Amino acid sequence: MGLTADAVNDFLAQRANDSHLDALFPATKKRREALETLRMSMLKVGDEITTARIRPKYLAGLSGTLIKISAPSRGKQKTVIRLDEESTRRFRQHEWVPEEDKEHEIDFIPLSACFLKGEAPTK
Repeated sequence: MGLTADAVNDFLAQRANDSHLDALFPATKKRREALETLRMSMLKVGDEITTARIRPKYLAGLSGTLIKISAPSRGKQKTVIRLDEESTRRFRQHEWVPEEDKEHEIDFIPLSACFLKGEAPTK
């Protein structure tokens, strides 16, 4: 029988001691980093994406097409995204974009802030 999330939650709530809890944070952090690396490695040019977990907050929720992914620099990768019409309109409220532009390219979004459309976290 496999370990379930309910069993883990029950153990943490009912039986975990300080040493169990102290070990949990580093293990959780390492697993989140591995999942994040895997998620980013699956993104490719041409994907429809939405931005999340980014500052300033007005950049969160923008959507468009991933048109370039840079080589890693200091462990980070940047992207070029062609914003769709709605996101171009929203972006225009904060940055200068010509009124006649229906799409706009931005070239400073970290790859870590890009999520496949429909898979972006809500927080």
